[in-house]
Amino acid sequence: MMKTKYILLFVAALFAFGAPMADAAPKKGKKAKAAKKAAADDFDIFSPSEAEEAKAAKDAKDAEAAKAAAEEAERIASMSGAERREENKMLMEETKWYISNQKKTLKILRSVRNEKTAAKAVKPLEKIYGEVLDTEAASGTVTALGTVKIMEEDEEKLPVHQASRATASALNRAINKELSRISQLGIEHKKFNGVIKNMIDQQR
Repeated sequence: MMKTKYILLFVAALFAFGAPMADAAPKKGKKAKAAKKAAADDFDIFSPSEAEEAKAAKDAKDAEAAKAAAEEAERIASMSGAERREENKMLMEETKWYISNQKKTLKILRSVRNEKTAAKAVKPLEKIYGEVLDTEAASGTVTALGTVKIMEEDEEKLPVHQASRATASALNRAINKELSRISQLGIEHKKFNGVIKNMIDQQR
């Protein structure tokens, strides 16, 4: 009986002194987490996150675009009514020519499925982007394209009339898609690769 009593007293004492120790463990963990968070916050001060860098880049791009727009508005404002009408007329004509060429280019590229159809595409593409000499080899040009965007897709950057920018952007996006598809075919045709190189060079 006495032995059982001592055992019960021992267990009670164990619980009495063990509980505070158990409670102390989480506090230590919380302090460690708080210290770690503070260190991370200090690190962020000296090393901007990717999101902050992206925002800074976007702000810089927006500021550059706003400056260019302001300069263009100032230039237009300094022109006479006759000069504005003449410039608008010329831009509309250039836009019509540009969109016509892009439509032709897209139609031609969509027909390219192998080396035989690539050979047939050379002449109509040469009419748009210039003749390619037999000695002008552009080996690897098409296969190296990959996902590179050759045609400008950003509406604000397209050198066309504002009323046709959405159309031109959609055409360019479709052309880029076709070029990416063709790059996966591994076509080895010197003249076809050469005329694609001419297309790329004219976009720079």
